Amino acid sequence: TNFTMSEAEFIIPPVWVCQITEQYARMRITAQKPDEYYRGKCSCELNNDADTAEEFQKTAERFFKRLIRSVREEKQNRKI
Repeated sequence: TNFTMSEAEFIIPPVWVCQITEQYARMRITAQKPDEYYRGKCSCELNNDADTAEEFQKTAERFFKRLIRSVREEKQNRKI
């Protein structure tokens, strides 16, 4: 039987694929590098510290609008 996965299914695997024990999850969290490691390697950051999903959505929209505007300005400045 042939089947295809949608893009969303490929990016976000089915729940059964993600089931791990709490102990293993805690081990993975502990093994992660600190946030400062990643902050030092990027030029901008979208931080999910909002109290609600709606608040984060608004924050994300503002973030991406500013980012897109910035990239457009950089491209225009290169053409000059």
